[in-house]
Amino acid sequence: MSAFLDYLDKSPRVGKLLAGLSTFLANQRGLPMLVGTVLTVVSAIVSLIVMVIIVSSPAVNAIWLLLCLPIGLLHLAVFIGFLGFMLATPLGQGYGD
Repeated sequence: MSAFLDYLDKSPRVGKLLAGLSTFLANQRGLPMLVGTVLTVVSAIVSLIVMVIIVSSPAVNAIWLLLCLPIGLLHLAVFIGFLGFMLATPLGQGYGD
């Protein structure tokens, strides 16, 4: 495993890839947050569909909905966190400035 890590450390391809990615993301600072927000919303929709399928199944009790509720709250919390980070810069630091 150490030989592989040494190879990656000395690889000019990996260095160029990281330098290019760094340059690209420096110009597109909000892109990772936007991608994270979109993936969170897609994940929440898929989880909601799975929850409805699980609860509507006659072989499964409705108690499973209570187990799926924390997953929905987690998606909501991550979405609100991403939204807060994205709005922090445009809205400024506050009225005290």
